[in-house]
Parts: sequence; structure tokens; C-alpha cells
Amino acid sequence: ICGADDEFVSYYRYLDEGGKPLLHFTKRKLRQYPPGFGIGTYHGTTHDPEVAALGERFFAAVGLRGLGNVEFKRDGRDGKLKVIECNARFTASNELIRKAGVDLARFTYNRLLGRPTPRVDSYRDEMYLWEPVNDTRAFLGYRRSGELDFAAWARSLAHRQYFPVWRASDPVPAITRAAGKIKRARRKGGDAPPPPSTGPSGVGVSSSVARPARTGRSDAAS
Repeated sequence: ICGADDEFVSYYRYLDEGGKPLLHFTKRKLRQYPPGFGIGTYHGTTHDPEVAALGERFFAAVGLRGLGNVEFKRDGRDGKLKVIECNARFTASNELIRKAGVDLARFTYNRLLGRPTPRVDSYRDEMYLWEPVNDTRAFLGYRRSGELDFAAWARSLAHRQYFPVWRASDPVPAITRAAGKIKRARRKGGDAPPPPSTGPSGVGVSSSVARPARTGRSDAAS
């Protein structure tokens, strides 16, 4: 699907046995590694009514129950959101969602055990999840293709950051994970390959990777 790497958006939803929505959530992927076709390295929370409406229609059509996530990409040719994938599970952005105020793991666990679950009707916007090692590698790839310079990359990180795996009281898992990524990066030569072409709109990042996401208030449960 043509378009920049920061045009990936996701919708999360939890529906009970009768199909009643108990919470929902939208986010946006800002960069990925390898560029053009890879795993997200920088994500931000949003309140995006367009994504939420399309996600609701998708889950209603497939008859989802429980937790689900659907990812779309905005096609650079016609501006429309196109389905990338759907997952009836947790994702790598779980910590971002928790920091934003929606503890999906605890919520799902309590639902499965029949325990009470609190009403989830809001979450915090413009929060960011950063994967430092692979995002640095992504930056090198974007820079090599002329899509991102150091100043723009640094500006995009001028927010409080959260990390996929980090706890000050127990830093060993995060350190071990980062060391493993650095070791693998050195074996592969460090730099990311130039982004592959996905059509006339190109790939990589748009002129401002940290531009405000398309937002508009939407409740976390509807």
C-alpha cells in the first residue's frame, strides 16, 4: 500500500459475550524497522474518530468477541484507510496502552476469571512508546534515503518517552533485551537497508514524523 511509514493506524476493542463494547483505543505508528516493511519502533496514542468508526465496522462484520486489534494504512493514492492485519491478541504496544490508562492485560485477565472490571471511558492522548535501538537503526535507513535528517528525528523525540520493556525497580530484562538487539545489529552491519518502493507516494516518513496525529475526542468505551 503506497504511503509513508507514519500512516499506519490501529484500533483496539474489547467486546463481551453479547457483543457489547467495553473499551476501545486508537494509536498511530510513526516509524518502523526496517523502513518500508518492518516492526514499529515509535508509536503515539491518538483519539481518531475515523479509525475508530472503521474499526467498529470491521469487528462488527467479523463477529469479534473479546480483545482484538485491526491495523490500517492510509493509501497515498486515494487517501483511504486500507486493512493491513487483524490480531485477536495483545500487541507489542501493550505497555503504551497501559501507560495511557488502559491496562489491557489486567482487564482481560479479570474478564476471563469473572472478576469485576472497571469502566474504561477515557485514556491519555499523545503518549509515545520508543524502541531506542531499532528506532536508531530505522533513522539511519530513513536518513540514507533522504527522508529524515538528524534534527527532525531528534525533534520527534522531544516528548516524554515510554519503553516496551522497562522498570526502574527491575532493569535487567530491559538491559538484556537492548544488549541482544545491539549484538544482532552489529552482526548485520548496523544500518537499515534503504526503504523499498511501495508505489508513487514512496515510503518512509512524511515531512514531519512527529506532526500532530489526526485526532478528535472519542471515548474509550462506546
